Amino acid sequence: GINAAVNPSGQGIGFAIPINMLKEVLPQLEKGRVTRSWMGITVQDQLGPDLAESFGVPNGKGVLVTDVVEGGPAERAGLRPGDVVVSFEGEPVTESYRLRWLAANAGPGRIARLGVWRGGHLREVRVGLVGKPGDGPEPKVAAPLVRKDLGPFGFGVEDLGPAAGGERAGVRITAVDLRGDAYRVGLREGDMILEIDGHSVRDRAEFRRTLAENRAAVVRLYVRRGSRAIFFGLRRATQQTARADGPMAPEPERKVLDRR
Repeated sequence: GINAAVNPSGQGIGFAIPINMLKEVLPQLEKGRVTRSWMGITVQDQLGPDLAESFGVPNGKGVLVTDVVEGGPAERAGLRPGDVVVSFEGEPVTESYRLRWLAANAGPGRIARLGVWRGGHLREVRVGLVGKPGDGPEPKVAAPLVRKDLGPFGFGVEDLGPAAGGERAGVRITAVDLRGDAYRVGLREGDMILEIDGHSVRDRAEFRRTLAENRAAVVRLYVRRGSRAIFFGLRRATQQTARADGPMAPEPERKVLDRR
């Protein structure tokens, strides 16, 4: 590799750029500059076992697409949130950073072949890569609101209201129990829930109804946080699943025999 930083006071501890990374960008360096290519998607850092089960991904390996830039290369190719990318140009991808690296270094103008898992089927999607545009400023996350009653997973929601007139329909999380499942998987106050298992929720009433009618062992939420879109998987507790399937039958009455 190539040394990038050395700390003389730290017994010569240094940091280097891996040689395999340099080999991949060398053809562009010979031309004087590195031009990153771009697909126009946002991906989730990890695809945990609960989300992998919810999407039905074989072997639970892949990179989950959470958002697609409107009018970008990925949208024109047909990619959409909820797709799981399992390969790039024939190379299996299981980590988000690897997909980002491959897409960025493929080069503008190239047609990239992606293996995509969607709806229980594997398909090939061809994306025409373009040069990466400049990044815009990150919008501020909505401030946490007043605490309200919490649902079975330990969080409460409210309608977005007129202040979010330009946003998509959905509900905003107003409170999260620090001891609950929602906090454990990463949900936070101010997050906006747009879908439950692929079904859009327009307001608080529809959110509660959709959640109550859901029978899946893992409830999948599609959430927007600032400019980012994220999927979360919430696994039902055993007693919640039993209640969702119907009332439990009463235990048979036990008779006590008189042995006198």
